[in-house]
Amino acid sequence: MRTVMLWCCAQTWAATGPYEHAVADRVSALTPPRGSAPICDQIPQAGLASMPDDGVLWTVIDAGRTYAQDVLLDTIAYAARATHRALPGLAPLVVGDMSRPKGGPFPPHSRHRFGLDADVGLWWVGGHQPWPWRPVPVDQLDREATLRFVRHLGESGRIERILLDASLIRALEAGGPVGVGSVRLVGTADSPGLLQPAAGHRDHLHVTARCLSPNTVPAQSR
Repeated sequence: MRTVMLWCCAQTWAATGPYEHAVADRVSALTPPRGSAPICDQIPQAGLASMPDDGVLWTVIDAGRTYAQDVLLDTIAYAARATHRALPGLAPLVVGDMSRPKGGPFPPHSRHRFGLDADVGLWWVGGHQPWPWRPVPVDQLDREATLRFVRHLGESGRIERILLDASLIRALEAGGPVGVGSVRLVGTADSPGLLQPAAGHRDHLHVTARCLSPNTVPAQSR
């Protein structure tokens, strides 16, 4: 039995019993998100929506800081569900900052303005995610859970890039080829992959949704 601890809530869940059934209920119907890509650097007329706190597959730290466009909310939820379906003993994904309710500047972040960016936690060996986040030692990264989550984000076709510390990307590569279908998760100097190295991202993933340039969208569609 794999025991799972969610540090932010001081709770312990086991991979059997009520927790196992809760996971099964939430992943019974699992389909990739659909819909058109949003327009870059714009808040949709309908505004941003808040990420609901699932409590089993993912947990929201601060509801006032987790507003985003539907494509990002749906994709994060899809990837969390798919990962838990394969590994039902995992702790919930810890969802950190996305955007403010009306978007706009969000210090200390340089992005997170338009509901297209999300910071989410990393699973440590043993399947837990600590809060507050802290840097993950390379040998403590749960490679299987992290790779599954990233691959599910990639297979959705809705994600532009995922930022992660270079040392952790190398740890993911160490087990062999990293990719899903035609999506290259780890790129080269000439061809960036979905996973891109970034300083300051050793304790979490920064996920950015794919969007369309305003110059490529007909005016009547905006």
